[in-house]
Amino acid sequence: MTLEEFVRKNREADVRALALHMRQYPEMDAAFALQQIEGWQKARQKLPELAAIDGWLWPKRVSVEQSSSQATALYKKAVLEKWKMENGKWKIGGQRLVDLTGGMGVDCYYLSEGFEEVHYVERDEELCRLAEKNFALAGKKVQVHHCSAEEWLKVLTSQAQTIGRAVQDYREDTTFFVDPARRDKNGGKVFRLEDCEPNVVELLSILRACAGRVLMKLSPMLDITAAVRSLGGAAEVHVVAVKNEVKEVLVLIEGARNKEQRARTGADVQGNSMDPEITCVDLETEEEAFVFRKSEEEGENRGDRTNRANGTNGSDDREELWLVEPNGAIMKAGGWTCFGAKYGLEELGPNSHLFCVPRDPRCMQESPKAVRRIYGYFCGKADAEKLLPGRIFRVKIASKEELKTLNQANVICRNYPMSAEALKKKLGVRDGGEKYVIATQIGSKPVLFLGVRQFLHN
Repeated sequence: MTLEEFVRKNREADVRALALHMRQYPEMDAAFALQQIEGWQKARQKLPELAAIDGWLWPKRVSVEQSSSQATALYKKAVLEKWKMENGKWKIGGQRLVDLTGGMGVDCYYLSEGFEEVHYVERDEELCRLAEKNFALAGKKVQVHHCSAEEWLKVLTSQAQTIGRAVQDYREDTTFFVDPARRDKNGGKVFRLEDCEPNVVELLSILRACAGRVLMKLSPMLDITAAVRSLGGAAEVHVVAVKNEVKEVLVLIEGARNKEQRARTGADVQGNSMDPEITCVDLETEEEAFVFRKSEEEGENRGDRTNRANGTNGSDDREELWLVEPNGAIMKAGGWTCFGAKYGLEELGPNSHLFCVPRDPRCMQESPKAVRRIYGYFCGKADAEKLLPGRIFRVKIASKEELKTLNQANVICRNYPMSAEALKKKLGVRDGGEKYVIATQIGSKPVLFLGVRQFLHN
């Protein structure tokens, strides 16, 4: 029995149980065969297209777990395609793609489409071996290089010095993709861009000199403002979530030569900026993308924020309210006040990051289009275009009696002097169910809301 036949036959089997019977297959590399089955099981939801390719070889568990999903890889491809559409003289991302941190090869696989020349750079020998076989199996013409990003760039710049050609070639027709490792040499997590490997801050001058654009995939734990500052500005930032869980932050940087060319031609396209446009998306949902700039958020915060939640203060405890929580991508990007301003929502409290719907949704008939479609749910409109990028709850202030009899609920704490876990323990409730306890403060008064989540046209 071949490896492919064995994996195909047993790919849905329990890996631990199967390991006990591997002596029956002396001709098989047991560890590698089990690695293939486990890899397929982990990838069939995350990477359905690759999982459907018969004979695709899976690396060790950690590489599969740390790889981009199909959804996020396709979004990166869309980011480069959008860049091409805004700058029509370039092909999709240019003629050459260099993935400097190849890993399992998922991003390289999806980003490679539309490029004439593709390079995969990876310092792990086994990952290179598997990637080379997988790219050939999928019909992808990708050149695999077993070396570190620093070594590959060193060779590039060395060639430029000796034959004077490489840097000239690696300019506007080239895209670099880099996904720095978020762990130090001892395996500990790092939270500054300068501490990641490779150190893209140190390599930035080379990257920008040798490429038309650089797309970076950064950890959702990194501070966006600090990262942009460390990079000397960015053309675009994308905060990417999947079903409300933030997965990655993408930073697109424009190469030096492209910026010079646009300056000469007077093209009306922004280059790198310390105040880039930030796009917040929640993939695999019907929520619309939310776009803002930090300067807009700061401008909104400087405005008059008093009395924005007056309709909530002093309300009857028995009266129901509609609360809105921005999605995870917006929360990560810090676009809360712009979110409220765009959708006409009233801020519940300056630091709660929760919003309430104005009192009478029946009055939305004369509202602007951007607000009216959000109220499609409340007005029963079947033609609402996109969902609000967040969660909507119908709640009221919880009474002591209701909290005493509550056995199960989802607990959310926003600007509340207690964590969700601590409050859950205090209330004695199990996690889950349809009910939500939303804990926050209105002014200096702690408040517990109790209610249920609302869904469009449900």
